[in-house]
Amino acid sequence: EQILRYPLGWEHRGGQGKRIRPLMVPVSAGAAGADWRCALPSAAAVELLHNFSLIHDDIEDGSPLRRGQETVWKKWGVPLAINAGDAMFTLSFAALERMSETVSPAAALRSTQVLARTSLHLTCGQHLDISSERGRIIDMDAYWSMIAGKTAALLSACMRLGAITAGADGEQEHLLGRFGADLGMAFQAWDDWLGIWGDPAETGKSTESDLVAG
Repeated sequence: EQILRYPLGWEHRGGQGKRIRPLMVPVSAGAAGADWRCALPSAAAVELLHNFSLIHDDIEDGSPLRRGQETVWKKWGVPLAINAGDAMFTLSFAALERMSETVSPAAALRSTQVLARTSLHLTCGQHLDISSERGRIIDMDAYWSMIAGKTAALLSACMRLGAITAGADGEQEHLLGRFGADLGMAFQAWDDWLGIWGDPAETGKSTESDLVAG
């Protein structure tokens, strides 16, 4: 249990992110006309899925620190970290099961489909990221495809899950999802620009934005 609480920031406040992704779900639901509280199961699912991806990304990248503290694999070892990430992934879908208490069965099923497809997009984006590290240059088409999976896909899902909670029609869901995707693309591109050319001392930022790491 402690291993799962640790990356969520429940054991140490320094490990907390900004919670931007789960916040986007009820915001989207409210914008589409629903009681934001009905979207809380989806918000929890998104945060758990995000942390699953961070645990596994840190293993694959060999990153020793995340949010100013040791990463899960660095603190407990790779085998336990892999297991913790797998558990977090499973818990994200377990949290989403509670959507059946706040929305129609059709909306609950649609939410599960969105989260499942987003999980695949996340892993595809990570695959492209790992593959790109083999060379010094990545072309723009490959770059946009990579960040579409690593960052934009989950932000798009946040907005779409909120829309689904509100019973929005297909066009509303698409437009809100597109907003989330565009936001993710913009923030990731800006973060990468800072990581290459920015001066952390001048910008007051680390090389990883709060949105991406939070």
